[in-house]
Amino acid sequence: MQFRKFAFLSVLAVVVISGCVGGSTQGTAVEFSQTEGAVINDFSFDSSQIFENDTALLTIRVQNVGAKNMTGDSQYFIYNFVSGSEPEKWGVLSGNLTQVLTTTGFLPPDVERRIPGSLDIQTVELRAPTLGLAPGMIKDDTFKIRLCYPYSTTAFSTVTTSSKNELRISNPKTSDAVTRATAGPIQMKLISGDTMVSGRDMILVFEVTNVGGGFSTKPDTPCTSQVADVPFSETDKVKVTVKVDGATACDNKEVRISNGKGTLSCKATGLTSSGPTTPHTIVATATYDYFITKEAKLTVKSNQ
Repeated sequence: MQFRKFAFLSVLAVVVISGCVGGSTQGTAVEFSQTEGAVINDFSFDSSQIFENDTALLTIRVQNVGAKNMTGDSQYFIYNFVSGSEPEKWGVLSGNLTQVLTTTGFLPPDVERRIPGSLDIQTVELRAPTLGLAPGMIKDDTFKIRLCYPYSTTAFSTVTTSSKNELRISNPKTSDAVTRATAGPIQMKLISGDTMVSGRDMILVFEVTNVGGGFSTKPDTPCTSQVADVPFSETDKVKVTVKVDGATACDNKEVRISNGKGTLSCKATGLTSSGPTTPHTIVATATYDYFITKEAKLTVKSNQ
């Protein structure tokens, strides 16, 4: 009897502990991405199929999952279908197909403290068109959303300048500078080397890469004034500011990205050396508006 009681308590303890462990991990995962800023982590209908003239609720969730505070408002555009008051068109019963989101001050996630990034949730209620479909017929529709959000990425590197005497004595090997960049869809890497001769202008070359799966534009036009179909000539551009030891070397220099990559060359002058070798802190910040797209599918069925 005592053995059975002990066995029962042991099993109960395992169940309780397992439940506690499981409970501690569920719902606490914080979404963070090294290659994104804001994301559309939900763009879906409450049902995959509806009848003609029935309603469907579309949910939009936008969240900051990168490493920076968002310094401006965002805007989304829902498109790829025809809407209107006529029965044959999709009707918008509530919500907006074009919506400005107040994302100024949106915080990034704090993974260590398990605090998710700031989130905005919107809904749009739609009425399906009356198409007069024959019995058993269906019509598949694909809805698309394009989000424009402002973001920035900062890259940190150290370049050491050495006198000619020091270079002759130590003969250091020049290699790529170590670059640490904040998370975001635009990434930068210093590729001009980590050792240079002191007393000369410092030529810094950065590789700028689009890793977010969307496209960028210069931040000159805020997202709240943008359109869904941005002219091609305005896409794949960013502005970059480079500082060396706190002094601006390049200010808001435009970089064009082609096939996912671009190059920035920046000259820093008037650098001072404190000895045979001097480490200099390089900080490059890219600012941009970034556009991402997502889609949701919905099937309209015949009423007959």
